[in-house]
Amino acid sequence: MTRDHRRIRVLTLTDLYPSPRRPVLGAFVERQVRSVSDQCEATVVVFIRVFPGLRLWRRLFHPGQFISGLREWIAEVRTIPHRALRHGIRVHYKRYTSLPRQIFHGVWGLFSYAFTRAYLIALHREERFDLIHAHYASPAGVTALLAKAAMRIPIVVSVHGDDITYTARQNAVSRWIVKQVLTRADRVIVHSRWTATAVSALQVPSSRIRLVHLGADVPQCEPTDVRRERCSEDVCRLLSVGYLIPRKGHKYVIRALGELVRRGYALEYVVVGDGPCRSELMALAREEGVSECVRFAGEVAPDELSPYYDGCDIFVLPSVSEPFGLVFIEALAFGKPVIACEGTGGPEDLAALGDCVALVQPHDVRSLANTLSALMADPQRCMKMGERGRKVVRSHYSWGVTANELCGVYREMINT
Repeated sequence: MTRDHRRIRVLTLTDLYPSPRRPVLGAFVERQVRSVSDQCEATVVVFIRVFPGLRLWRRLFHPGQFISGLREWIAEVRTIPHRALRHGIRVHYKRYTSLPRQIFHGVWGLFSYAFTRAYLIALHREERFDLIHAHYASPAGVTALLAKAAMRIPIVVSVHGDDITYTARQNAVSRWIVKQVLTRADRVIVHSRWTATAVSALQVPSSRIRLVHLGADVPQCEPTDVRRERCSEDVCRLLSVGYLIPRKGHKYVIRALGELVRRGYALEYVVVGDGPCRSELMALAREEGVSECVRFAGEVAPDELSPYYDGCDIFVLPSVSEPFGLVFIEALAFGKPVIACEGTGGPEDLAALGDCVALVQPHDVRSLANTLSALMADPQRCMKMGERGRKVVRSHYSWGVTANELCGVYREMINT
């Protein structure tokens, strides 16, 4: 087998990857690794930060609650295996500890490298990797950059968004670290044109930046026409999938829902995901008088999302910071019209390929309500948006396309 066609040995480093404790965390990283398994021999090292979260420390002056919470946290950490075989891929879960994220996220990689250096070098001696693929600049990118000197193999860093929108903006030290990682990486992978522009602003040479989209599996059968099959055909079902944090914009959907219900529309809103804003969002639904219309489904494993996508009429997630947004691709794969915010990266790339995504103004309830109203009044447009979306995913965003693009970057690196 020639060097150009042999299976590439890749060491994937990440702090976001599914585990028994958190089966949804980093599912997009796992899916990308799985997509290249026909062409690559992948080994994954997952950095597990072992340090009690802020929620636990808030109970410090309540000894009973603190001890109880600490025991629960220890039990959760113990559920994470040290090694696992997931979908035929070897996964190593390595513990480390570090300073709090709220101030020191940029330096986490220094800690993860200190805790795992010997293990990574030993793994390389055994596996003889061709390259390291780090997901996020910190901690994985920092660790990869430091490990490069010992392993003497090239590194590629995937920027998923938070590197730019959170870590690099945290403080001067974190920004300097992110810049050092990205400017010294052999290649930097981005998932949208917005992210490419942001990475270039950190003085990363354009010759090292590669655009590789994340993907989705397009169902073989045509999506179910749930509006025809549902008993109450006049009810429009909305869906959001995402972590319940402020920037995802769930509260704007609930407020828009309240406005539309008051106008006389019959709506249902299914929220898939969990997070710190759940109680706040449930209270907002009660305040808007739409609690009976909103269902919080909680966290759902990626392999179990299909019925939710297939069962909605419109997918809506007005996130104010979404450099890519894999859930938009997944909704389009099921032939659903999508509503997202303009100026956020990934959704604008999709909209540029045709009328499959309706863009609304960020933080604007009226804009969102009017867009929802317009789509509900135009079922023909919704159908055409869904058809166009499926074509866009097939041609530009399938996992097969992703795998070929990513392996092209890998081969380019090891043959340079």
